[in-house]
Amino acid sequence: MGQVPKKAYGIVGSGKAAKHIKYYFQCLNILIKSWARTENIKAPSEVLADCDTILLLINDSEIESFIAQNPFLKEKEVVHFSGSLVVPGIQSTHPL
Repeated sequence: MGQVPKKAYGIVGSGKAAKHIKYYFQCLNILIKSWARTENIKAPSEVLADCDTILLLINDSEIESFIAQNPFLKEKEVVHFSGSLVVPGIQSTHPL
């Protein structure tokens, strides 16, 4: 019997919240891939293609445009971390 692949989480962003979530997931041995516009030359769809869930830890003002510019997200579970923004069809949480 083969091994079940681990669920992969994608993290978008490079700020304090993204760094904390990455560290927390690493401590729990959770598989993550990350993308940030300042750190990657590849498109988000390339880096995060095999991630089941995408966590958006970017500025509130960038969330809706990032979603619109990345249609591959329609096939993913997407969660943003804004405490004040509501985006139809996108889950949100504000754990901080």
